[in-house]
Amino acid sequence: MNQQLIDAVIVQLNCDDDELTATMSDITNHGADAGFSGFIYHRDTCQFARANMAAIYGQIKDDAADFGTDPLEMVAGFGCLNGEFPAFEIAAVIHNDIDDATRNDGAETSILNALAWYALESAAHSFDN
Repeated sequence: MNQQLIDAVIVQLNCDDDELTATMSDITNHGADAGFSGFIYHRDTCQFARANMAAIYGQIKDDAADFGTDPLEMVAGFGCLNGEFPAFEIAAVIHNDIDDATRNDGAETSILNALAWYALESAAHSFDN
């Protein structure tokens, strides 16, 4: 796991050292959708995903290679996206090449949120191990 991404998640969580281990364990056990500081509101998750996109996408590519799948198809299969977004739309968001339709129908927000939650859960799993 990319240490830069773990560090970014820890900063975004804004936990003190005493809370961090318990918080990471809670994330591992309950998932990002349980609600964790810095990863609840779309304004926060979207900003986090954009600021850390290179590290997030790098981790996605590494994980997809481990699973023997295409990185964009892996993202399309995230449970929180419900299979609603095709790979080309996900690629447009990742590469910040978004058309008005993607922006206006909420796809950008949903995909960025999913990428932030992926980073959060990946960092928590890595931290716990």
